Amino acid sequence: MPLLPEPCYRFFTDICRRLVSVNYCILRNYENLPYELDNDLDVLVSPAARREVQTICVEAAKAAGLTKFDISYHVPLVMVFYDPSRRFSFKVDIFTEISWHGFPLLDPKVVLENRVPYGTFWVANPADEAFINLMTGLTYQGHVKPKYRALIKRSLDSGLADRLETLLGARLKTAVTELIAREDWNNLPKYRNACILKVITRTFATAPVLALGVVPGYTLRAAKRILAKQGLILR
Repeated sequence: MPLLPEPCYRFFTDICRRLVSVNYCILRNYENLPYELDNDLDVLVSPAARREVQTICVEAAKAAGLTKFDISYHVPLVMVFYDPSRRFSFKVDIFTEISWHGFPLLDPKVVLENRVPYGTFWVANPADEAFINLMTGLTYQGHVKPKYRALIKRSLDSGLADRLETLLGARLKTAVTELIAREDWNNLPKYRNACILKVITRTFATAPVLALGVVPGYTLRAAKRILAKQGLILR
């Protein structure tokens, strides 16, 4: 008997069947699927496939008896599904980019090209998965979740260090990887601002038009956070 509620188990297995013709990969927290699911399912697809994948998820949810509870058209596109019989809900996050507020961290085309099979579905290459968990955790939250740390350390010599050097440059990459090698996770947040600055400056240097397009949206979101009263969420 699956540990997931039966409708959610059917939902995931049906999605895998329907996605057979789509170039996709699950980014993280897939180790115990389809029997256990973390609080959300993170799926990377190309921008051209996003609407198709959204439709697949909705159709699979209906077939499994789930209710579409909410949807947010941002990056990622977030869909929340609810099992009324078990009062169980979960999210499906559909990513089309790997970025910090629109500033690219890793080319999603490369991630999709490097994907590897895992059971009946596709997942990110371990080095890509480690890079994504490291850089999104460090730039967005200022820390790396403990459950991702072992893979990050193991991946240093299997592609992660090279990816970090491409994004951060040799000096900053060396500082970050030395802390990871020593498992000095408490000092890693000291390099958060330096990493963010490097991501921004690299984008302006390599893709100035993209960078100029990102700035207004990021500035608006930052202003909303600053002006919002404590406890008030602005969307």
